[in-house]
Amino acid sequence: MHPLTLGSNGHVSQPLHFYKDQSQAPEWMIKTNAKIQAANGLIIVTPEYNCMLPPGLTSMMDQFPPASYRYKPCGIVCYSMGEVHLVDYEQLLFRPFLSELGLVTTPQVCVIPHVQGKFNDEGECQDERVKKNMEKVIDEIQWYGSAIMDKIKADGLPS
Repeated sequence: MHPLTLGSNGHVSQPLHFYKDQSQAPEWMIKTNAKIQAANGLIIVTPEYNCMLPPGLTSMMDQFPPASYRYKPCGIVCYSMGEVHLVDYEQLLFRPFLSELGLVTTPQVCVIPHVQGKFNDEGECQDERVKKNMEKVIDEIQWYGSAIMDKIKADGLPS
């Protein structure tokens, strides 16, 4: 069974890759898929949701073909209003999900427990530990992205 979503017309539609004629898919799906395909890497920002992946996030990501995600580095930023159960969440749940889509997760993650009060009204981070971890995530995304792009240029994609 595949996830369903509401199209712009309010009717239930299917994931983009299940359309025989993708031009018949809702416009937001086509535009979002193009953005995913054009990206050199992704940073997925997600709350910890009862020690599980948020259903809205997984449903949204499932709307697009795994081929759109393949060979892209992916950083993880996880936040919580309380403690983050990182071992369960990031290792056992999130990395396998992202890997199944074809993303290459970076080793560094940015975990933000007790997120309330760590950002000012303009959205700027006020916590030095979070800033340093986010910089590491960004550095790894750039490094992995460059390495993957260089390999694709040199040898093409695996068959």
